[in-house]
Amino acid sequence: ITAGSIDERLTNLVATELRKAVIEGFGKDFSDLATDTPHYKMLESLEKNVFHFSAAKNYQQLKSMTLALRDDQGNIRSFRDFRDEAYKINAEYNSTWLKTEYNTAIGSAQMAGKWTDFETNKETAPWLRYDTAGDRRVRPGHKALNGVIKQIDDAFWNIWYPPNGWGCRCDATQLIHGADSQGYEAPDDVPVIFRTNLAKQGMIFPPKHPYFIGTPEDILKQGEALIPVEKA
Repeated sequence: ITAGSIDERLTNLVATELRKAVIEGFGKDFSDLATDTPHYKMLESLEKNVFHFSAAKNYQQLKSMTLALRDDQGNIRSFRDFRDEAYKINAEYNSTWLKTEYNTAIGSAQMAGKWTDFETNKETAPWLRYDTAGDRRVRPGHKALNGVIKQIDDAFWNIWYPPNGWGCRCDATQLIHGADSQGYEAPDDVPVIFRTNLAKQGMIFPPKHPYFIGTPEDILKQGEALIPVEKA
């Protein structure tokens, strides 16, 4: 592996796992959809985002391992010390964080599939209602949005359409009739990177995710090149 490249095998392994999560969350695979449908195009976009994300993740992991060659004082580590640091870095990227990313991929794909349905049916059902899971685990800011009703084209959904954070379980319900909610309290506990409508952008992971920051465009293209041609 040289500077400016990725480990294609590891990148593909991660992307393949996240792709499985996307299919699970979306509820349909490519083989279930006609190629000229909005749902097929959405799934294509989500898949592309996952491979971009996995390439950026691998790039950042390799960068972290390169930096780990030296200790906090700038001295070259012994092989044993570097090996220990490399194991820690690998565990973070491909165990601890990957589990959260997998769950996020399921949730984001679910909401992307719903958004496609919402857009398809908005002429007859133009309203959306924000719904939380309704239990003690709901974050205060998310709870403040519970029950808010806005038209699907309202700018509100450009910011607050779920997911609104790691592990967010919020949902949206499409309505035939509704009344515009006024005076809701905008949450302050939603991370900035999640203050966007991922589904509207055809994304699983936020474009401002730390993995993407500083990752060269050609790295993303290397990841995109790993997308399987067969869509079965």
